[in-house]
Amino acid sequence: MRQFLFALTFAFIMGHELDAMTQSEWRLLPVLNLFDDETGRASFVAIHVPLIVMLLWLNARGGWIFHAIFGGFCAVHVGLHWVFHEHQLYTFTNTLSEILIWGAGISGSFLAAHAIRTRSGA
Repeated sequence: MRQFLFALTFAFIMGHELDAMTQSEWRLLPVLNLFDDETGRASFVAIHVPLIVMLLWLNARGGWIFHAIFGGFCAVHVGLHWVFHEHQLYTFTNTLSEILIWGAGISGSFLAAHAIRTRSGA
């Protein structure tokens, strides 16, 4: 069950990251927002390569602590979007964007809760 919840959460967050490219999310992020659009976009994409490798590697190790932290981050991530929702450059206001953000947050909450509850196994 935990691997299913990880896969679901990972799929939502990766869908969100694809959507983030269309929304120019790097313009909202500290440090990346200091760059011109081309450098910000390229940096945003490049940062995701080691990040995705790390997430998949940690998932393969199957630790409940990783799943609890990753799920918790995805839940907190919803709050980060709420904080930025009135920023003039925030454009995640369409239905697809909201489904991806909330889907990652909700499934992440279930992942974190399940990981903490079981604390071992998959």
